[in-house]
This record gives sequence, C-alpha cells and structure tokens, in this order.
Amino acid sequence: MIFFCSGITQEMVDSAPVFKDAYRLFRDWMTQHSLGDTGHRYAFVTDGPHDLWKFFQFQCILSNFGTVPHDCRHFINIKRIFEQRVMKLVKGNGQSGIQNMLAHYNLSFEGQKHCGLDDSINIARLCIKLMQDKIELRINQRMTQRQDRNEDRRLEELAKSDRADASDYHIWHRKLPLKLRQVTRDEFLSEEYLDCDSCDELDE
Repeated sequence: MIFFCSGITQEMVDSAPVFKDAYRLFRDWMTQHSLGDTGHRYAFVTDGPHDLWKFFQFQCILSNFGTVPHDCRHFINIKRIFEQRVMKLVKGNGQSGIQNMLAHYNLSFEGQKHCGLDDSINIARLCIKLMQDKIELRINQRMTQRQDRNEDRRLEELAKSDRADASDYHIWHRKLPLKLRQVTRDEFLSEEYLDCDSCDELDE
C-alpha cells in the first residue's frame, strides 16, 4: 500500500472484512437508520460517475455478486450538478474535484484526501451548501444494459482522443456489462429512470 495516496496501511487492509461482508454491514447500517423499504427515501451521491459505475460494478463482478444491486444503479453525480448549475471546475491545479467545489464556498477539505469516509463527509458538506443555494439535487446518472443512441460513434471518437480520461472511459464502457447513461429531469420526475431496462433478465 502507498500511504501517500489514502493513508490506508496494509495492516488496515489485512484486518478489514472482505467486500461481501463489508457490503452486508453497510446494508445493516442502512436498516438501522430506516433507509429504504418503508423507511426514509435515499439516494447515493458521488463525486463523478466512477465510484459506483466503474469501481463498485467491477468489484461486484470480482466478488461474484451476480449483479449490481438495483438501488446502486442510479445516483446523484454532484460534480455534474455543480458544473451545470454553479461553475465549470478547473483541472490541473493540483486540487481534487471535491476540493475545488469546496473552495467555491470558502471551505477547506476536512480529513485525508482519497479516504472514502472523509470524501463522503465532504460530499455531504457540499450537498448542504447546494441545497442552501436552492440548487436541485436529483438522480442524474444511472447504469443500464442499453446504450444511448449513437453511443458506438461517440465511443469511437473517445478512443481516438489523446485525453487519458477519455481513453479510460472508452475502455471501461466497452468492458463493463452495465453502461453509463444520463437521467434527464423529466425521467427523474416521472420515475422513468426506475424502469428496469438494466435488469440482467433481459439477456435471458
């Protein structure tokens, strides 16, 4: 492990539960806080699409989950909302996206950068600020087996790009079974995004 990246030590990894057990503990925590089913409504909020669409989906494959849990297939990409409603983020200034968004509100990042727990706390701080500014937070991205129209052409263009992030997106989009799609405001309000076109049963 490289301490510089996240502060996570090998000892912490060795003593941590495996992914399936950690996910079960997370679901238990959600139940304890009445999230889901007949309790409170909720949505997962991410800094960009990659945590759920790429990393979580890939880990589900590695851990033989069989499928990505359905409530993890749609989420609020706070970075996308920030750039659409507040300002475009500056890249290449040595700061993470979360840090740049916090800086807009004269806030500093609290905790260790790239630590999942600390990232989550700082994303929650951003959510509060956006809501205080009356900016709508809603599901705006999801995973689905069906691709957008002209997706193949767009992916071919990305494959030719010199941008590392574009090439990375192209590779993962080709390899992962569930593709990344945008959720429009109309789709959100009508709950059309919940239509089960991401079901694995479609291939049966």
